[in-house]
Amino acid sequence: YENVYSANLAADAFEHKYVIRALEKGGSNESWSSILSFDFKHPVTIPNIITPNGDEFNQYFHITKIELYRNSELTIMDRWGKEVFHAVNYHNDWDGGGQSSGVYFYILDLKRGNKVYKGSLTIL
Repeated sequence: YENVYSANLAADAFEHKYVIRALEKGGSNESWSSILSFDFKHPVTIPNIITPNGDEFNQYFHITKIELYRNSELTIMDRWGKEVFHAVNYHNDWDGGGQSSGVYFYILDLKRGNKVYKGSLTIL
């Protein structure tokens, strides 16, 4: 076969599907592969402390790879269970929102594969 190429049928950050086409050299015959699927996992890393003091370090509640989870939902509550922050499609932009130093709790629902994270967050 002279020319072989693949085409992307569908892709997001988690699932890619491809098909391969082969063309006969000097002829008009072609052959197509079955669809090839690849699944990718993208674990998030959630910090347990932020220091919104303007020094550029740990300024924001920065969750790695959260941008891949477009429909994710983040809720942050104080120690009494009062919601102090909520976002759908969070953009790593919460700096404590004027909250006082202390312990807070978060619930992060990735809206993919029933993956929900719960934990504590300290603001210093």
